[in-house]
Amino acid sequence: MAPCIYDPSDQRTLIKALVEEILEQNIGMRAAKTEEEEDLPPGGNLYACLNTYAPILKDCSFREEREWRMISRPLMYRNKRFNFRQGSSLLIPYYKFP
Repeated sequence: MAPCIYDPSDQRTLIKALVEEILEQNIGMRAAKTEEEEDLPPGGNLYACLNTYAPILKDCSFREEREWRMISRPLMYRNKRFNFRQGSSLLIPYYKFP
């Protein structure tokens, strides 16, 4: 569970820190790899971190909501509890809790 971040300045600070941390990690991993090891995917492990932080970044016009989000690792759509509902312009994924 994490509170959403609505302030653009706070969002930029978070993203800047995230990118700097990921760059440092990826540069370290690339320097430590041997020729036999596979290359990092494009962007390194940035994708995995974006799955964690992107859901809590919301436009400041929604500030009144003071929303919290439950964030999980990516789920396979074939899971029986994973489903979709109709939105106004797209399908919205959701997970059915027992």
